[in-house]
Amino acid sequence: MLNHMDRHGHTVAVPVPTADMARRPLLDLSSGFMRRSIGVFHRQGARRPWTLGLNYLLDAPAVLLGNVRKHMAFDPEPAHAGTAVSASGSSEE
Repeated sequence: MLNHMDRHGHTVAVPVPTADMARRPLLDLSSGFMRRSIGVFHRQGARRPWTLGLNYLLDAPAVLLGNVRKHMAFDPEPAHAGTAVSASGSSEE
């Protein structure tokens, strides 16, 4: 992802899941205090590429050979070196 962003001059990449994608907790923890606060934790998708992989040998092919542009949105206009953009969108040099 970082190599793709560097090659194309992007500074922002945002995942774009499908609207019908089921979501589940990022971590499947069963202790009572964790279950009571599960609503404030990060979530993940129910299927690839939106699941957290925990096995390098199973995850490596998808990470190394996957299409980083699929299901992602990048900043439409790459930032130019030496130009800072303020919160209002105007550039400052």
